[in-house]
Amino acid sequence: MSEQMTMPALDRQLVDAIETHVVAGNEGSIGKALPNGLQAPPRLRWDPELERIEDPQLARLHTYWSDLGRNGGLPRSSQADLLDLQTQAPYAMLLDVREDGWDFRYRYYGSGIAERSGFDLTGLSVWEIPSTPEISIFFTACYRAVLHHRIPLMTWHVAPPQRTVVSWDRLILPLTDEAGGAISRLLVGNIPGAWRRVRD
Repeated sequence: MSEQMTMPALDRQLVDAIETHVVAGNEGSIGKALPNGLQAPPRLRWDPELERIEDPQLARLHTYWSDLGRNGGLPRSSQADLLDLQTQAPYAMLLDVREDGWDFRYRYYGSGIAERSGFDLTGLSVWEIPSTPEISIFFTACYRAVLHHRIPLMTWHVAPPQRTVVSWDRLILPLTDEAGGAISRLLVGNIPGAWRRVRD
């Protein structure tokens, strides 16, 4: 989180509440718990099997992540090669865990995501996304759920109406520190849905 920003205590309470719903898979309760809701109830799938990941780019990212951890346990953060991601995964992101999991900073933000979303978040915080506060709260809750649950999570959500992308499919994959203990980074695939005409 940038030095100028602070996370309100109320946001932490909301993140905690949303994280509880994410862990339990209570899709219909997530939007209801947010002050202004979401455009539609998100969809969640914990620890998806490879054959059930329909998007080929997300399937390849899952395979890449699985291969990193083939010697047992979760993959280490140092094993995720930025050069690999830049050349092979334009719809991937790499996030550093910060503030004990209350913030996540975009170490790498794929060129395909930047092109479709209209902005590049490299070096910025999840709390600096140019969208609604509900989106930052929802993303943080999902990332924290993976941080604590230590298994992959797939999500689908509808973007706010002022964005040019209708929806996003997201695959969140945990990476541990060098000791193999705490989750220190997240490898995330983020696939845009259809274009949306935005009114002036």
